Amino acid sequence: MKALLLPIILLSSLSHAADQITGTWSWDKNNDQNSFTVNIEKMGAAYQGKYCAVASGGMKIDCGMESDLPFPLIKISESSYELEFNDYFSGNEGKASISVVNGSLVWRLLSAPKGENYIPEEAKLIASSK
Repeated sequence: MKALLLPIILLSSLSHAADQITGTWSWDKNNDQNSFTVNIEKMGAAYQGKYCAVASGGMKIDCGMESDLPFPLIKISESSYELEFNDYFSGNEGKASISVVNGSLVWRLLSAPKGENYIPEEAKLIASSK
């Protein structure tokens, strides 16, 4: 009986760790001038997401429309992912990493899109919905 219980516990904890990344995440530095949010959802066995960056009090908006395709997340380790995305403002490609650290989502821009964009180079995001 104990031999069967261990695999079930391990599978349950692995599933829980992976699902910690889903939901809507908001930058801990959001204010009335600048904001950044990331929404990640699980589709089958894969994860995908969209972001929204707002700057200059709403004068510069870098957010995807509902019809825009989400970016796929590529798993690097249990709590770390990389993604390639097309910037919604300029349409140029960028690359970022995200990881879950102490219950927060850490966004790091690995390669900024060319041209005008409002994505922070690094951001600590807090779960606003799960």
